[in-house]
Amino acid sequence: MKTILSHANLIDCVEPKVRPDTAVLIEDGRIRAILPSGEPGNAGDAQMIDLNGGYLMPGLWDVHIHPDYLSLDEMPLADQVTLFGHRLAAALTESGITGMRCAGAHHFMDVAWKRAFSSGQHVGPRLFASGYFLTPAWDLHTHSFLLDDEIRAAFEICRKRGFKVMAHATNPDAVKNAIRLGAHSIEHGYIMDDECIALLLEHDTWYVPTLAISHLTASQASNPFEAAWVAERGLSPALCCRAEAASDVHATWFRKALDAGVRMALGSDIRPLKEAALLEMGLWVRDGATPWQTLVAATRHGAAVCGVGTELGTVEAGKLADLIVVAGNPLEDITNVRRLQLVLKEGRVVSDKRHLSGAVP
Repeated sequence: MKTILSHANLIDCVEPKVRPDTAVLIEDGRIRAILPSGEPGNAGDAQMIDLNGGYLMPGLWDVHIHPDYLSLDEMPLADQVTLFGHRLAAALTESGITGMRCAGAHHFMDVAWKRAFSSGQHVGPRLFASGYFLTPAWDLHTHSFLLDDEIRAAFEICRKRGFKVMAHATNPDAVKNAIRLGAHSIEHGYIMDDECIALLLEHDTWYVPTLAISHLTASQASNPFEAAWVAERGLSPALCCRAEAASDVHATWFRKALDAGVRMALGSDIRPLKEAALLEMGLWVRDGATPWQTLVAATRHGAAVCGVGTELGTVEAGKLADLIVVAGNPLEDITNVRRLQLVLKEGRVVSDKRHLSGAVP
């Protein structure tokens, strides 16, 4: 099956610019050609979709997610699994999140949904699963969860099994230990030091800062989207105090890592999943990233940290056609990613909101 997306303002996430009046030819789920809109000529049996100047770009990624952690008394396991699948699917269709990496899920529910989506049983994002994650309990940002011998043993087991390690590391010692032991990515990094930055660069380790965890409280909300999220979540005063105590130092080390050229991808660590990555993108810009840096982190780098950068994450000939269309230019205002019009997964339209935005389908 062939599809031609015409009259697009293309942001390919390869170069930091808009390519106006562009057409993209999709065949058998892959991007076959990128041309000026006047060049496709006779489309033959191709499906024609006129984007009317919409901004076409790669689908978004959130590379640090979790399901809701509820006790079985609060909700039966079957209902929790169903809820997680519903929220994953909503992230794809309501917000254009085409790829996700789970950072820990109880009862392997992420594995179940990965298989369901991959098999075509259900429509949902590309899901990279982790199953359970290794931690005895939640603790303060300044504390480490495990003894050095335990951490080394965990890394060694993963190395023997061929698993990459996402290290939830929140303080300088934990970050440095994880990098030296071979972590694929450092998650959070609320508190770091100059040696952490040097090691991230030396080992080419990914950093996923999850700014939302420390930045989203009532006193820090800087726009209506953030304020609405805070009001809906009803965070406890104790949790807000912890977040606010870490916020400034978290922002400082985020910016130092960004300025140093550390490889960084966007992950939220919050819920609901359909809102999480969009909020995190706003926080990146708030903390000093450019919209371009933010888009790259949420597209090209999201695919790369999941090991599929050669197939996804940019709009280039030969890649899989996981694409979104938004009504405004996110390079001018990152919140324009919220103005979703169209979502395609492997070239197939899975969400069409153009009638809601006033665009003509």
